[in-house]
Amino acid sequence: MDKLATLNEGYASETDRSKICSFDYEVIEEPTKPLIHQAARLSFFKKGFGTIVIDGVAYKILPNTLIAIIPWEISDITEVLATLQFNKVIYDYSFINGSLKTEFANDNEVGELYRLISSHPALYLNDSQAQHMSALFDDLKNELGLSSTLDEKKAPECLSNLYVSNKVVEIMIFFERYIKENCGKTVDKETKFNVSQGRSILTYIYAHSSDKLTLEKLSKVFYMSESSISKHIMDITGVSFINVLNDIRIEKAVEY
Repeated sequence: MDKLATLNEGYASETDRSKICSFDYEVIEEPTKPLIHQAARLSFFKKGFGTIVIDGVAYKILPNTLIAIIPWEISDITEVLATLQFNKVIYDYSFINGSLKTEFANDNEVGELYRLISSHPALYLNDSQAQHMSALFDDLKNELGLSSTLDEKKAPECLSNLYVSNKVVEIMIFFERYIKENCGKTVDKETKFNVSQGRSILTYIYAHSSDKLTLEKLSKVFYMSESSISKHIMDITGVSFINVLNDIRIEKAVEY
């Protein structure tokens, strides 16, 4: 049976719910419980060794590993071989998604970016890539302060939201480029994805919450029986499919 996951809040900041992004440091010394992430996040592991499971797939954590989580994905650090130290950026997915649409020619390109990142959530950076990514994270830290200290209370700079959103978009773009570089350019815009590839049942519900979703439709998308999908959702979240769908719709309404 799947382990019941804890639902993480959908806000970028615990101290200021109007923020579109927050920055913090985190240290993990032992395995964690599964978390359902309502807010998107980027975790840049600087030190340590371990294993993280994202939507049922295990990935090794090494120094200079960048992990990308999109809303309603489930993560679980199942193994810590050496203390994990990382930078954590939590951002407003809807806001950044809107910013991305201004950078790309059409919505399909934005969708391909997220499908690519969702299917490659763990990115192992070489030294030059890690140095560049570290500089981008430092820019966010200098702009936002640390969410775990009073630094976050400082008055925002002029056009701070624009600066922050552009910086997060820049990280996402280089995430995509580094995936292609590190995969020997075998991943490109012509890559075809199955509907469910790189996407869990919960993230699919999140992405299609405005549609007339039913268990019957999900069963066709994921090639599972309706009862199996219903049980899977209950085992993970502790609530029914309808409750999850309603929670997501309410969350999106609040964001608007």
